[in-house]
Amino acid sequence: MTPRLQERAKPSLVARVEGEMTRLSVSGRLTLDDLAAMTGEVGQLFEGIAHGKLLIDLQGLDYIDSAGALFLLRMEEEAAKRSIPFEITNMSPKVRSVVGIVDRRAVAPPPEEGKPRTAGLVEDNERRFRR
Repeated sequence: MTPRLQERAKPSLVARVEGEMTRLSVSGRLTLDDLAAMTGEVGQLFEGIAHGKLLIDLQGLDYIDSAGALFLLRMEEEAAKRSIPFEITNMSPKVRSVVGIVDRRAVAPPPEEGKPRTAGLVEDNERRFRR
């Protein structure tokens, strides 16, 4: 895709209810520049899902950066918080590789106040070497 075409391929979110499932079709580009606007749309989508499954269809997705990948992972986390079954479909190998570089543990929200935090590999090793 030429740079001029990429500029025109803004993200589009189209939600359809199909029986017990809500299909969210994502097309265009999913990048840092577009996430602020999309976050509001997705918030409304989650408010509208009373029951059933959320399926994210990426067939029309032309490009994704690491912020877009993080956006997808955050959607998955939000669905889990709301006990909504979640699935991503039609993920191209290129998109899968970008999503795969995002470390879920590094971007996880901090633990709730009063809950013990499980130490990571680096913290465990630091403790071992200090002894």
